[in-house]
Amino acid sequence: METSKTTTVNQQVAKLYEKYAHELHLYFLSYTHDNMTADDMVQDVFIKVLRLDIIEEVSAKHLLFCAARRIMLDDARHKKYVCEARQYFRNNLSEVQNCTIYDELETRQFIEFEERHLLSMPAKRAQVYRLWRSGEFSFKEIGQQLSISQRTAEAHVYLAVKELKEYFRKVI
Repeated sequence: METSKTTTVNQQVAKLYEKYAHELHLYFLSYTHDNMTADDMVQDVFIKVLRLDIIEEVSAKHLLFCAARRIMLDDARHKKYVCEARQYFRNNLSEVQNCTIYDELETRQFIEFEERHLLSMPAKRAQVYRLWRSGEFSFKEIGQQLSISQRTAEAHVYLAVKELKEYFRKVI
């Protein structure tokens, strides 16, 4: 009985996807100005809708665009938070420089661990990560400098960060 209910919901979502995916894509595209990001956001909307038990046809469009608006707001908040955090660290760099010797040694040790693990990664991934980590280049600039797409640069950084997190979990 539960599987037939799930199948019905999946069929409803598939119909909604066919009907509204293009409109949602255009909606997100007006915010992001990037096709791939807009596609990702459309997928996020439908993943959220899949979690719902009941979807009424009369309110489906409103539900989808309400979820889309919330995703855009969350994305904007996240971008603002990241920007503020970067600005905070830039402004408070002098405080970081007043660390104890123990803090400096610990920081150097983490940098050594990071560098050691970067040597085991594919060369292009490590190179993209180092450029990104320096904070001087955007993904677009990294892509242009290395003759790869912006999305490929993002993927390299995502995979490098994922690997480093796993590595640090094991080391620490």
